[in-house]
Amino acid sequence: MVTSGNIKPSEYLYELQGLRTISALMVAVYHIWFQRVSGGVDVFFVVAAFFMTRSFMKRDAISHTSLIAYYVSTARRVFPVAALVIIATVIASMVIMPKTMWQWEVKHALYSSLFLGSVPINGVHLIYGI
Repeated sequence: MVTSGNIKPSEYLYELQGLRTISALMVAVYHIWFQRVSGGVDVFFVVAAFFMTRSFMKRDAISHTSLIAYYVSTARRVFPVAALVIIATVIASMVIMPKTMWQWEVKHALYSSLFLGSVPINGVHLIYGI
Protein backbone atom coordinates (compact mmCIF):
# COMPACT_ATOMS: atom_id res chain seq x y z
CA MET A 1 0.00 0.00 0.00
CA VAL A 2 1.29 3.42 -0.92
CA THR A 3 0.83 6.19 1.61
CA SER A 4 2.21 9.69 1.74
CA GLY A 5 4.85 8.37 4.16
CA ASN A 6 6.21 6.05 1.45
CA ILE A 7 6.54 8.73 -1.22
CA LYS A 8 9.96 10.32 -1.54
CA PRO A 9 9.97 14.14 -1.33
CA SER A 10 11.08 14.32 -4.96
CA GLU A 11 7.99 12.28 -5.97
CA TYR A 12 5.48 14.48 -4.16
CA LEU A 13 3.54 16.37 -6.80
CA TYR A 14 2.96 19.83 -5.36
CA GLU A 15 1.46 21.08 -8.61
CA LEU A 16 -1.26 18.44 -8.60
CA GLN A 17 -2.00 18.99 -4.92
CA GLY A 18 -2.33 22.69 -5.72
CA LEU A 19 -4.61 21.91 -8.67
CA ARG A 20 -6.76 19.74 -6.41
CA THR A 21 -6.99 22.59 -3.89
CA ILE A 22 -7.89 25.13 -6.57
CA SER A 23 -10.60 22.84 -7.97
CA ALA A 24 -12.13 22.39 -4.50
CA LEU A 25 -12.08 26.15 -3.98
CA MET A 26 -13.73 26.66 -7.38
CA VAL A 27 -16.57 24.38 -6.35
CA ALA A 28 -17.04 26.23 -3.05
CA VAL A 29 -16.83 29.72 -4.56
CA TYR A 30 -19.20 28.93 -7.41
CA HIS A 31 -21.75 27.30 -5.09
CA ILE A 32 -21.60 30.04 -2.45
CA TRP A 33 -21.33 33.24 -4.49
CA PHE A 34 -22.50 32.44 -8.00
CA GLN A 35 -25.07 29.72 -7.23
CA ARG A 36 -23.71 27.59 -10.05
CA VAL A 37 -21.72 24.45 -10.58
CA SER A 38 -18.17 24.95 -11.80
CA GLY A 39 -15.74 22.74 -13.67
CA GLY A 40 -13.89 22.29 -10.39
CA VAL A 41 -15.70 19.02 -9.71
CA ASP A 42 -14.48 17.58 -13.01
CA VAL A 43 -10.91 18.68 -12.34
CA PHE A 44 -11.06 17.23 -8.83
CA PHE A 45 -12.22 13.84 -10.15
CA VAL A 46 -9.53 13.76 -12.85
CA VAL A 47 -6.79 14.57 -10.33
CA ALA A 48 -8.16 11.98 -7.88
CA ALA A 49 -8.21 9.37 -10.67
CA PHE A 50 -4.61 10.25 -11.50
CA PHE A 51 -3.53 9.68 -7.89
CA MET A 52 -5.42 6.39 -7.75
CA THR A 53 -3.86 5.19 -11.00
CA ARG A 54 -0.42 6.32 -9.83
CA SER A 55 -0.90 4.35 -6.62
CA PHE A 56 -1.76 1.21 -8.59
CA MET A 57 1.13 1.68 -11.02
CA LYS A 58 3.63 1.59 -8.14
CA ARG A 59 2.58 -1.98 -7.34
CA ASP A 60 4.05 -5.02 -9.00
CA ALA A 61 0.65 -6.44 -9.88
CA ILE A 62 -2.89 -5.31 -9.34
CA SER A 63 -4.97 -8.02 -7.76
CA HIS A 64 -8.38 -8.32 -6.21
CA THR A 65 -6.75 -8.09 -2.78
CA SER A 66 -4.82 -4.93 -3.63
CA LEU A 67 -8.01 -3.27 -4.86
CA ILE A 68 -9.77 -4.14 -1.62
CA ALA A 69 -6.77 -2.89 0.38
CA TYR A 70 -6.82 0.37 -1.57
CA TYR A 71 -10.51 0.97 -0.89
CA VAL A 72 -10.18 0.01 2.79
CA SER A 73 -7.28 2.46 3.12
CA THR A 74 -9.32 5.17 1.40
CA ALA A 75 -12.33 4.48 3.64
CA ARG A 76 -10.15 4.77 6.77
CA ARG A 77 -9.09 8.23 5.63
CA VAL A 78 -12.45 9.49 4.32
CA PHE A 79 -15.07 8.09 6.72
CA PRO A 80 -13.91 9.78 9.95
CA VAL A 81 -13.68 13.20 8.28
CA ALA A 82 -17.00 12.73 6.50
CA ALA A 83 -18.66 11.73 9.78
CA LEU A 84 -17.21 14.80 11.49
CA VAL A 85 -18.49 17.13 8.75
CA ILE A 86 -21.96 15.52 8.74
CA ILE A 87 -22.29 15.70 12.54
CA ALA A 88 -20.99 19.29 12.67
CA THR A 89 -23.44 20.28 9.92
CA VAL A 90 -26.40 18.76 11.80
CA ILE A 91 -25.36 20.50 15.03
CA ALA A 92 -24.85 23.83 13.27
CA SER A 93 -28.21 23.41 11.53
CA MET A 94 -29.94 22.87 14.84
CA VAL A 95 -28.37 26.05 16.15
CA ILE A 96 -28.98 28.20 13.07
CA MET A 97 -32.12 26.78 11.41
CA PRO A 98 -35.68 26.79 12.73
CA LYS A 99 -37.01 23.54 14.23
CA THR A 100 -39.25 23.03 11.21
CA MET A 101 -36.16 22.36 9.05
CA TRP A 102 -34.36 19.98 11.41
CA GLN A 103 -36.10 16.89 10.03
CA TRP A 104 -35.01 17.87 6.49
CA GLU A 105 -31.41 18.30 7.65
CA VAL A 106 -31.31 15.01 9.55
CA LYS A 107 -32.74 13.21 6.51
CA HIS A 108 -30.00 14.69 4.33
CA ALA A 109 -27.37 13.80 6.91
CA LEU A 110 -28.49 10.17 6.88
CA TYR A 111 -28.35 10.02 3.08
CA SER A 112 -24.95 11.76 3.11
CA SER A 113 -23.59 9.25 5.60
CA LEU A 114 -24.38 6.56 3.02
CA PHE A 115 -22.81 8.67 0.26
CA LEU A 116 -26.23 9.09 -1.35
CA GLY A 117 -26.55 12.83 -0.79
CA SER A 118 -28.27 13.52 -4.12
CA VAL A 119 -31.07 10.99 -3.60
CA PRO A 120 -33.44 13.17 -1.51
CA ILE A 121 -33.18 16.07 -3.96
CA ASN A 122 -33.39 13.95 -7.12
CA GLY A 123 -36.26 15.29 -9.16
CA VAL A 124 -36.74 18.33 -6.92
CA HIS A 125 -36.11 21.65 -8.59
CA LEU A 126 -33.93 23.67 -6.24
CA ILE A 127 -32.88 27.24 -6.82
CA TYR A 128 -29.59 28.14 -5.17
CA GLY A 129 -29.48 31.31 -3.15
CA ILE A 130 -33.05 31.23 -1.85
